[in-house]
Amino acid sequence: MRIKLPHAPYIARKITTDLLGSGFVKFKSGTEPVTAVAREILCVDINKERALEERVKELLEQNENEIDFMQIDRKNMFWLIKKKLAKEFGVMLSYDDRYSSLSHEILQRLWRENLIDYSVSENRVKNLIYGAIESYLKQYEAIEDSVADRLENYKKNKLKIDYEDERFERLEQGISSYIYPLEGRGKYCFLEYFERAALDKECFFLYLSDYPRNTMQWKGGNDFSRGIDKHAYEIVIVYDRKENHLSV
Repeated sequence: MRIKLPHAPYIARKITTDLLGSGFVKFKSGTEPVTAVAREILCVDINKERALEERVKELLEQNENEIDFMQIDRKNMFWLIKKKLAKEFGVMLSYDDRYSSLSHEILQRLWRENLIDYSVSENRVKNLIYGAIESYLKQYEAIEDSVADRLENYKKNKLKIDYEDERFERLEQGISSYIYPLEGRGKYCFLEYFERAALDKECFFLYLSDYPRNTMQWKGGNDFSRGIDKHAYEIVIVYDRKENHLSV
């Protein structure tokens, strides 16, 4: 599965959490610098591919008349041009190779900046980072599949989606039961549904309970004290009815 820009902070946090819980990685300056490094490296890689795809679109637009005249399949042409230009933009098209390379880059950067130390082989730590990326993406594939199955069921039975429908409650429970064992967060899930009829799209806003944080809180005046901050993180899934496509 492809990493998208909104995924980057969550994957970075997942990498940090897995490293911290491994038992063989020591954090020298806390968790935030580790998360920041992972996020930066992921964002740079994602933006490389975005730049590549923008260039491919430009080339397709420049040759639009020829493509139409020759009745060339645009999707195939897009892929062929992207494949040809990938090396120039520094983009690996094989996801396995790409995520392995990213894992190595993250590890090397954390080591060079003296943010972590470890008592096992470098390869074992790199595999842990790779596993964090992979498990996160599998989790989102499962969410997409769950929502897709639910939508397909509605279409087959010609049912009008109702936010109060008990099916939505089961979907909330199913997402929580999948995410919570993997990440230790997301035990509670709340789902909001909106239909954008003009665009022929359906939007699912998933709110999941995040890790509680012990933060300094202002009570008013000069009253400051520490307290537990309970907040939710958000996942947005959009279903395009025209394209029959889900995106996170």
